[in-house]
Amino acid sequence: MEVSTKEKVIGSIPINGSVKKYKDVIENVVSLAIVFALIYIAFTYFDLADVQSFVARFGVLAPLMFVLSKAATIVFAPLSGAALYPVAGAVFGFWQGLTVLMIGDALGGTIAFYISRHYGIRIASRFIKEENVLMQKILTKLGSLRGYIFARVCFSPMPEVVCYAAGLTKMSYLQFILVHVIVGLPLTVVLVSAGVFFTFDPSPLAISAMVIVGTIATLAGGAWFYKQTK
Repeated sequence: MEVSTKEKVIGSIPINGSVKKYKDVIENVVSLAIVFALIYIAFTYFDLADVQSFVARFGVLAPLMFVLSKAATIVFAPLSGAALYPVAGAVFGFWQGLTVLMIGDALGGTIAFYISRHYGIRIASRFIKEENVLMQKILTKLGSLRGYIFARVCFSPMPEVVCYAAGLTKMSYLQFILVHVIVGLPLTVVLVSAGVFFTFDPSPLAISAMVIVGTIATLAGGAWFYKQTK
């Protein structure tokens, strides 16, 4: 099924400069490293049950704030949501943390999609700012559902740009949200699980192994992402 792009708007994208290919990847890796360290330190000196009990005092407001925070990281492109994943796992546990983040991801993607769909490129470009060049590249790949899936996978470090780009096509919302959520699920599972892992007082050997595997995966993913944005 064809998903035709609104080709006439591509030329009107304001170009603010070259794409900072590694910027988001590096920021996310650094923020994740800091968050993992803080989680490990926090749960070394504080009891897990006490921390979760404190969060539980806020009732529905605690998960609601996480949902809105995750949504905001997609609607407002400069915001990074990487730190939210392990924190949600540590604070809420695996299943609730995963649910909260997936709802926030779907909500943010929906808002970004409809901003583009209803208000067009000039308004959408204000939310993604310096990533306009990247969105122009993504738009050239969204000629079919397969192209959208490819773009969503390749540009996983920057899902917000793909969401805004998708809204500029004739793609149905159902196709958009299904691909958006399904592609984002595996990484969410891994990072939420990592947050849970650090609450069990892991051994230095386990932490070292996790750091090594994470570093290799990040370098491989960063190299692939760089290749796709060339």
